[in-house]
Amino acid sequence: MNRILSTASALLLAISVEASTDLPVTVKIQDRGASGISMDIRLSEIERTPTDLIGAADIVTYTEENREIPVIRRWVAVPPGYSVNVDIRNRECSLINGSNVDYGPARSPVDLGRLAGYSLIPPEPVSVSQVTVFRGVPVAAISVYPLQYADDDETIVENNQLQIDLDFTLDPSIKSHIRPVFDPAGSEAARFLDRLLLNPPRRDYDEAQFPCLARVLIVYGTTLGEADRSTVAEFADWKRRMGYQVDIEVIDRREMPVDDLRQMIRDEYYFVEPPEIPISHLIIIGHDLGDEDNYYFPSHDEGDNYFALMDDDLFSPDICVGRFYIEGRSELRAVVNRTILYERDPFADPDAGEGHEYDWCSRATFTAENIGAPGGQFVASMGQMGRWVYDRLTRFADPPYTVVDTLYASDSTNAGIPEQTRAALEEGRSFAASRGWLMGCMSDDDPPIPTNTGRKHPFVAAITCLSHTRQINFFNSGSVNRPSGSIASLAMFGLTNTRTNQCLMGWIVRGMVYQEMHQPGWIQLFSKLQLVNDYLYDRNTLQALVPQTLHVYRLLGDPTVNVLTGPPQPVRTEFSGAITPNATGLNVFIDSDGASFPDAAVCLRQSGGFQLV
Repeated sequence: MNRILSTASALLLAISVEASTDLPVTVKIQDRGASGISMDIRLSEIERTPTDLIGAADIVTYTEENREIPVIRRWVAVPPGYSVNVDIRNRECSLINGSNVDYGPARSPVDLGRLAGYSLIPPEPVSVSQVTVFRGVPVAAISVYPLQYADDDETIVENNQLQIDLDFTLDPSIKSHIRPVFDPAGSEAARFLDRLLLNPPRRDYDEAQFPCLARVLIVYGTTLGEADRSTVAEFADWKRRMGYQVDIEVIDRREMPVDDLRQMIRDEYYFVEPPEIPISHLIIIGHDLGDEDNYYFPSHDEGDNYFALMDDDLFSPDICVGRFYIEGRSELRAVVNRTILYERDPFADPDAGEGHEYDWCSRATFTAENIGAPGGQFVASMGQMGRWVYDRLTRFADPPYTVVDTLYASDSTNAGIPEQTRAALEEGRSFAASRGWLMGCMSDDDPPIPTNTGRKHPFVAAITCLSHTRQINFFNSGSVNRPSGSIASLAMFGLTNTRTNQCLMGWIVRGMVYQEMHQPGWIQLFSKLQLVNDYLYDRNTLQALVPQTLHVYRLLGDPTVNVLTGPPQPVRTEFSGAITPNATGLNVFIDSDGASFPDAAVCLRQSGGFQLV
């Protein structure tokens, strides 16, 4: 087991009005309002090989020729009825011999006229996606390519500086009437969109008040018994205490097919008028495989992702969908207890020694193995991804992960991977990434040897085809009296592809590291949105493999749970014990060891239903 302790290093960035990237790049933005956006992008001279640059880029995208291309991805909001055109005002680039791996910063700029003699992939240094609608906002993805490959397979164009205009142009082929989605300033959905966009909507965050952090809808079938319904009600009440508005719908699946259910969610919970809040999270109670028993709740041919599509755009999910994949009362009770305890009372390991009780919160593991399913194969890209995940979690996460195991199985043997993975998870890992089946969760022994995590529950991302079997077992491995298993799990409920799996894993980690996302629902939604645009130059994959991947890509667990990434900080609050009649406000002061918490969310509740966040 490779365990390396690493300290954080500062991001090599100087960015204005821009989200971070792990390339040494400066991006300056000028928002021209309804006319468009101007961008000045400067890539520092990098003493690396093209292969190293690929590893450092935002994501690796693919072409039909199987070339890997690094790309910097950003999103812009577009006026309804408009498309986005790219105008490159200035460009400075260099030519690199791809066979020369020892190139440095001394390479000289090239005259742009020389590029006319090359057929480049991608053909332009900047591309823009089609406009899609995300939560009522027309958006487009802007992809900037630091490298372009020439058709001679020896020459690489490195783009050092780009000055571009993104011009918004009226387009009669794009519908101008968009059904609005009224996400209030300060809500989780509004903040997600604001982090995603270069030109976010102008919102007033000063002393923002709204009834909830987000609105959650829980659905289950009429066959669920009274004891189970009480358990769901207890979970819903806990989420309300955490600042969420929670609604519950009991569905008779015989009278409401899944198509009608989605339409009902749209009409009654998503496209709503203020002061109602549109939902951003859906939680389904029950499984969708096997016999139609009390805990069966059907899905769709397109998987749970079908319920995330509020605007009928396959490539633009609008809400987070999680499923409590349970088959019995004891499993439901265990999952609810585990989720509430995880958030209410983060586990302090008494066996870790004084001062190290929460070390498990900043530890992670990455595994890749080939024997988890018939025909499974370990490929080199899995190892490359493991090194990349280790680098991102230890260098760029805030706070940095102190331990990241990288465990690989060869093609001929599992090399003790189940035992080592099990040992790591039982010691405590808050994040477990796997480009395999995470075999420590359920080994191939007969009978299988379970992994007992206790209350040190990991967030699992097992991004490999058919990983769901092990993840369902791991998710339901604990009991009320003996907690164990994952707090949430991203798993693939069918066949997928190495390329799309690699892209998803990359965006999962970037969402956690660069976007500071700690909730499985938003992490999954972020990775879905980005996946589609990784294949603008590979239409075959975009039209075939991407939809198939989205159909089987599911979240087990509560999409709103906050994953622990470091030792919890005790907080102190000061406020008046009573509110006088006709008061117009309440001052609340929050600090931890003298450090203030700017932008803190405070939930005020009163019996009888009053709630203010």
